Amino acid sequence: MHQVKKSTVLVRAILEHELAELLQLLKAKAAFDGVADSLVADLPSLQEALFSHHPRAHALVAIREGNIVGMATYYGTFSSFIARPCIWLDDLYVDEAYRSMGVGRALIKHLADVAVEQGCGRIDWVVATHNERGKKFYEKLGASIFDSVQLARLDEAAISALAL
Repeated sequence: MHQVKKSTVLVRAILEHELAELLQLLKAKAAFDGVADSLVADLPSLQEALFSHHPRAHALVAIREGNIVGMATYYGTFSSFIARPCIWLDDLYVDEAYRSMGVGRALIKHLADVAVEQGCGRIDWVVATHNERGKKFYEKLGASIFDSVQLARLDEAAISALAL
């Protein structure tokens, strides 16, 4: 019987010439989340955020068989409760055809390696209440899902109104 070797997943920081592929994954994530109309990022804004002199965020890409099949975007935060740096996982997305193949796990594992290197006390993110598959995946990795907190947001209009 012929055995097919399971393809490995390579996770690394995104390269600047891969921003168009990142944008496509972000579009797919926005569609998956049901908020496609809210995506306003474009190549220049991603380039500024990720590759300027003072990057505001970072992105990891997952590669299988030479193709970018997943991504994670993140940035540093701080917790006054533990008085340590933390990481905020902003977006995690794996192309539908590559789910349940270890890609998401490889991305989170790489992010955990980054957190250890940076002395972070935790990695935080949100998961949609209806995303049962995602919640099960995160819990399998050891994450806690908190039902007692909800996301609060001031959008740009609310910020402007308050700042005036």
